[in-house]
Amino acid sequence: MSTRGSDRPAPRSPSGAGRVGTEPDRVPPDAAGLSPEEIDVLFRVGDILRKIDFGTLLIVVQDGKEVQLEVAEKMRLR
Repeated sequence: MSTRGSDRPAPRSPSGAGRVGTEPDRVPPDAAGLSPEEIDVLFRVGDILRKIDFGTLLIVVQDGKEVQLEVAEKMRLR
């Protein structure tokens, strides 16, 4: 298990499927022009980035829509 430095924010629980539009305080003011689904994808990506120390995040897009997020976390032994 990786250790986190004190300068990193504590991880939050991942976004649920029904969260679109349910947390207006989480919508950034510069999100004009983005659909609620696109804003939800951005928050999911942010949640994932806060949780992993090393690894990859792959966003799979089909027909211009995000259809899948793939996360591969690396655990450094040294």
